[in-house]
Amino acid sequence: MLCRERAPGAWRLRPALLALGIAFAAISPSARAVQYEVQGALDQQLQYNDNLILSRQDPQAAFGYILSPSLQAAARTPLLELSLNGLGSIRRYDDSQFDCDTFIVGGGARYQMKSSNLGFAGSYNQNCTYNLQLGENTALNPQSRSDSYRLGPIWSWDWARNHRLVAEGQYSNSAYTALTAGGNGTGLFNSEIYTARLTENYTWSPDLTVLGGLNFSRNKYSGLNASTQDIYGIQLGANYSISPQWAFSVGGGPRWVDTRANSDDPLVLRGSGVALGYTDNISLTYSGQNSGASIGYSDSLVPSALGQTVQLRSVFLQLRHDVTRRIALSLNTSYSSSQSVQESEGNARRLDSSYLTATAGVAWRMAEDWTLGGSYIYRWQDVVRADAAALLNTGTTDSNTVMLFLNYQWPGLRNSW
Repeated sequence: MLCRERAPGAWRLRPALLALGIAFAAISPSARAVQYEVQGALDQQLQYNDNLILSRQDPQAAFGYILSPSLQAAARTPLLELSLNGLGSIRRYDDSQFDCDTFIVGGGARYQMKSSNLGFAGSYNQNCTYNLQLGENTALNPQSRSDSYRLGPIWSWDWARNHRLVAEGQYSNSAYTALTAGGNGTGLFNSEIYTARLTENYTWSPDLTVLGGLNFSRNKYSGLNASTQDIYGIQLGANYSISPQWAFSVGGGPRWVDTRANSDDPLVLRGSGVALGYTDNISLTYSGQNSGASIGYSDSLVPSALGQTVQLRSVFLQLRHDVTRRIALSLNTSYSSSQSVQESEGNARRLDSSYLTATAGVAWRMAEDWTLGGSYIYRWQDVVRADAAALLNTGTTDSNTVMLFLNYQWPGLRNSW
């Protein structure tokens, strides 16, 4: 395999890589060689948004510059693989209340045995809450920060021909902090999530894989009037390769949600009990030489920073077309709605919200490692909240964003010894 010539200054990384290789040799003495690779990227973006935090009462426009460096490193032997990655984002706006420094670091290890492998992965993420609109909250408060970490093992066993059993677990923790001096809190709920999953995969043919599994999750929220929710579920699904260009996947199953109040507050107790939910997903993907497309629907139960688990339904469409070898067009759209799992009138903190995002972009690969482009993003949301929390953007609002970006992809180093 041909190796790329090292870039100037790359020699500074060699002592660390050499130390990593020596450690591998000690851990895996039977390995003939250690293969390593390091690569990274530097993305720059100019952005204008006419309503950055999607406020209906007080829309605030902002112009900003975003710098996002990233680095990935990996080392492998026939038996062992280690990986490390990091991503940062430095955001500066003409309105300093939106300034934000975010980062995520993660790593993993995987040990290969004769018929099984054991892995472990973890990550730590620091973010601004106004970047977490759909995944965690609808309270786009610029004066607060999110800290979260996740870690857990995964084990797979090829116990028979065409059969693979996968067991995995994960612990995640999310906390929110007010950044303003003398602030009275964020209005968001910290959480601890424990997840366990057991899945059986059967390869029916080279083009078809079917699966079935059991899931358990405990979502424990902390804060005023918080609750704990235990979720039990069954999952069935299939992945089918229709042709070299077309792929289809489908899956789903029921979920039972047991909600218990963490306090004796009557408002919270009225929302306790067992509710039946469900998850399902279906997608169709096309990957051609000069174009690609993906369309799908998903329905899942997800934790939120609003102190409860919500049913999140999403429809998405992604299109890509290479006009020439260097110019590409893209169009991505998605519509999502989230609702409280407990929909009874007794639930005093019922949530009902909808979101729409549409992105159109063009990218020009001006050199082998450089890409220049621009995009337009339209966002819309409609939020209804039974308790009308002060920090929540209830009602209907939208925003428009125009971006110009310049990205550099560092090919990195690849070698072995």
